[in-house]
Amino acid sequence: MFEIYQVADPFTPIHYTKINKLVLGTNAAKGVTVSEEQGSIICENFMMYALSFAYLKATEGDKLIDGSYKENRMRMRKNSSVFNGAYHVFDSETSGKDQAEFFLKVLGNLKDGELIPAVDITNIGDGIKDKDEFVKELKAFCDVIENKFDMKPVIHTDISMDKQYLKGNFDKYPKWITCKKWPVYFYSLDGWILWEYSENGQIDGDEGSIKVDLSVVNWRKGIGDLIYIRRDDTAPK
Repeated sequence: MFEIYQVADPFTPIHYTKINKLVLGTNAAKGVTVSEEQGSIICENFMMYALSFAYLKATEGDKLIDGSYKENRMRMRKNSSVFNGAYHVFDSETSGKDQAEFFLKVLGNLKDGELIPAVDITNIGDGIKDKDEFVKELKAFCDVIENKFDMKPVIHTDISMDKQYLKGNFDKYPKWITCKKWPVYFYSLDGWILWEYSENGQIDGDEGSIKVDLSVVNWRKGIGDLIYIRRDDTAPK
């Protein structure tokens, strides 16, 4: 009779980053996520790290504005060589519609060439008490964003959340998948446009070197699929 032993994972995050980089190749468009945890960033140095874009945390729930968002967005808008976008951290216990309206109030109007807004559900996990209610409120959030910009928002999720809550409900939405241990290609996932593959990225900030999460654009799609282009009916009113 065989005995099964549980063996400790021999790899560290650095090992996984190296494995994932081998899969990525050298031509993939890479970017980072930035919040007040990283502080104020120096956008002019992005090209030195081969970075093409940044998603900035703007809001969380229906009351919290990220402390670094306004300053970093102003800096990003002055640096035309790097694409920038905003993301909202979703609260499963708050009205999706209220959260979307709050996010839009902080975000304001997008400029052509900025990235499609994103909503982050990666850290909710056990906070979801009712699947149907969560799906309903997330859909309400997404509807408000789509009605404003005539484009579906990107949903930032992980493998487990995607399979448990998004599959069958948000199949037509662009996905941003967090999967730092193994290449996202190993999983049967449809519709992903971004893959967050490492927590060991580096950029420069006002206080020195900053550690950031790294993401890459799906090579079958390209950064163009993330870029906002204003339609006539979404012009500022």
